[in-house]
Amino acid sequence: MKSVGKQEYMCVLSELDMLTNKFVALHHENQSLLGDLQHLTAEKAQQYEELSQRVQQLEATILALREQTLGAQNSPREPKISLPAMFDGTRSLFRGFLNQVRLVIQIHPNRYPIGAAHVGLVGIW
Repeated sequence: MKSVGKQEYMCVLSELDMLTNKFVALHHENQSLLGDLQHLTAEKAQQYEELSQRVQQLEATILALREQTLGAQNSPREPKISLPAMFDGTRSLFRGFLNQVRLVIQIHPNRYPIGAAHVGLVGIW
């Protein structure tokens, strides 16, 4: 009976050795897969970050374009008006010249918002 016991023992040892080898192979494969997963996770995280930054840039661009569009839509167009003829110093023409300058300032308030701009308008001649 001892030889049968020894044979069973050898069979169990052989099976244990085979299972150990399979375990080691699976462990190596698992380590390799974990490494691949970490690499892919890092890659995906970087891609996500890049895409997130790009989305933020695009959202900022859209917001700026909306503001420009709304600003252009909300501001009424100023009518075109020619500047008055240069004042030559004739007293009788002064009141007409002054009224023409006032009209230009009223029609184009964005171009001539303050007194310095008004003086600049008259001083361009």
